[in-house]
Amino acid sequence: MSSYSFDAVATDSCLYGPRSQTVRVDIAVLDVNDNAPEFLQNIYSAEISLEVPVGHIISTVSATDRDVGLNARITYSLADNANTYFQVSSMIALITLCATISV
Repeated sequence: MSSYSFDAVATDSCLYGPRSQTVRVDIAVLDVNDNAPEFLQNIYSAEISLEVPVGHIISTVSATDRDVGLNARITYSLADNANTYFQVSSMIALITLCATISV
C-alpha cells in the first residue's frame, strides 16, 4: 500500500466530563530500495566469430526493479576482467565489442 488513512481520537479525563477531538491522519509511504533488480532471463549467452568488427552489438540484457522513482533506476556494468573486450552502456545494457579478439 502506498498510503494509509485513519481517524485518531484523543480523549481527556476531565472531572467535568471527558472531551475528545478527532483528527484525520493520512500517511504516504515513501519507497525504499527494498527490491533487488530482476533480469528478464536467467541466463544470457552469445556467440561471436573472430570477424566481428569493433563496435558490434553482441547482446542486450534487461532487468526490472519493482521499486519506484530513483530506486527503480537500473545501471549496468561488467566485471573488471570483461572490460578488455566488451563494454556495456550503463543505462540500456547493450553489450558491444570494444577490442579485436585474437586467438
